[in-house]
Amino acid sequence: PYMEDLLAEIGKAAEVRPITIDMDMDSIRLPGRDAVSFVVIVNELVTNAIKHAFPDGMSGQIAIRFASTEHEGEPALALTIEDDGVGMPAEAASKGLGQTVIASLLRSMRATMTSEPLHPEQAERPGTRVTIATAHAADGSPPDYASLVSAGGTLVLFMGLGRLRELADGLIGAGMAAATPAAVVSRGTLPDQEIGIATLE
Repeated sequence: PYMEDLLAEIGKAAEVRPITIDMDMDSIRLPGRDAVSFVVIVNELVTNAIKHAFPDGMSGQIAIRFASTEHEGEPALALTIEDDGVGMPAEAASKGLGQTVIASLLRSMRATMTSEPLHPEQAERPGTRVTIATAHAADGSPPDYASLVSAGGTLVLFMGLGRLRELADGLIGAGMAAATPAAVVSRGTLPDQEIGIATLE
């Protein structure tokens, strides 16, 4: 339901454009924090494709696939977003707040993201294929705190309000300074949104 609702909203925004959005997804059960992370990533990547891949009213297609797979013999998930447009500008693919959020989510999910032309032999419309692969963690399993801390930069952790102490202790235990500034957002984007600012300590 998460993904269907998201694509319905994106489709409304793009309904004046000759762009079709197709989805092929396995039935996969995810922890709440991972489900939200995937929704945020899909929203950013599909919105970017609509904005940049089909200029001047160009028609086209965007395909979203989400399936269970294996990586080095271990259970994994693969999310693939493809478009048959003119290709993604380098600046759109690497800069902006949306890309910063995606990078942080990938770190927290221990995921990797690759981008390549969908049809490299077609100069005018090479398209773009973005693939995100992540280990499939079971419900309740803790984040890889050591990887999060070693990656550096700003971390964004979703759906963690009820586990604040656990998350903070995990990050401190992995080497992050207890005095690191932290912000907590409750009911984000809603009229009664609340923001608290403190440190991990």
